[in-house]
Amino acid sequence: MIKKEIKLYNFEELSEELQEKIIEKNRYMNVEFFDWYWITYENFIEDLKKQGFYTDKENVDFSGFSCQGDGASFTGYIDLLEYLKYKNENNKTDENIKVYELFKKIIDNGYIENEIKIERNSLRYCHVNTCKIEDIILYDYDDFNNEYSKKEKENIEISIDELEKELEKIRYNHCMDLYKNLENDYNLATSNETIKEYLIDTDDEIYLKNGEILGEL
Repeated sequence: MIKKEIKLYNFEELSEELQEKIIEKNRYMNVEFFDWYWITYENFIEDLKKQGFYTDKENVDFSGFSCQGDGASFTGYIDLLEYLKYKNENNKTDENIKVYELFKKIIDNGYIENEIKIERNSLRYCHVNTCKIEDIILYDYDDFNNEYSKKEKENIEISIDELEKELEKIRYNHCMDLYKNLENDYNLATSNETIKEYLIDTDDEIYLKNGEILGEL
């Protein structure tokens, strides 16, 4: 019987060159086999709620991070009074109070809906421009026409138009922030430092001198 002694190594004992090769081989281990973005989604959804924007994990989508059509977006709805209340709490001005009172009145009277949908307009991509808020519809019933003068109605329509633009800008910025956070998290999960730290901490594999895995301890 021939006996041969083979020297075995853990990851940290390998040469720097071999460590780099093993890191590269395991580059995407943290993003290929589980939904690494769930925590980012959860934080995003909680931040939206503070402003009266509502969605869930199934209605948030993204693609990334190297193609021209990449991006992130979401569908759901906006609670107008919750948003306007949030805006007042963070920037209480006479104008903001006036706008809140106006919209509360026309919502309570049924002239506009309180919940405004955020809808997808493209199924091919999921970047920021594939979704938008729906138009705020003003139901100009007889009661509405009798309650407000022509000038007042014009001012209400202007206020609605301004709020639509404001909400669409916020939706856009939320999508851009989400994509940036996802990209940062992805880059961290696939970085040399993260992969190396994992390989050192787990330390459940032993290597030959050439970096090949012999087996698990």
